[in-house]
Amino acid sequence: MAKFEWKPETTPKGEKVLTADFSAELVSIAKEPLMNVNKVGYYPATIKFLNEKDETVTRTGLVYEANFNYGMNVGSTYLSKVVKQQGKAPLIIVSHLDRAGTSSDADFGLSDDVFASVDFDAIAK
Repeated sequence: MAKFEWKPETTPKGEKVLTADFSAELVSIAKEPLMNVNKVGYYPATIKFLNEKDETVTRTGLVYEANFNYGMNVGSTYLSKVVKQQGKAPLIIVSHLDRAGTSSDADFGLSDDVFASVDFDAIAK
């Protein structure tokens, strides 16, 4: 199940917001950037991700032009951030950082039994 870990932040303008990081697949992205009120370029984008109910949802987000310039591919999964200000709709910002699935102990044949069998005190410091 998707779990969002919300963290309080204060924006450079002093706004109190909650933020959470998550992975999202880039479905589409605009061909030309738009300009926000701060004169920063961004590309509207469509993304897919697992919501809190473990449902795959398709939503709109934005990719800042500086991130887009690193190169992004439709179909790839990227680190994304949702920013929630009280009384406003959530804002989703998609970064250029590729976000593959998290590794697991099973990927490496590890279990708690492995740790139990190691004498860590015997390892030279």
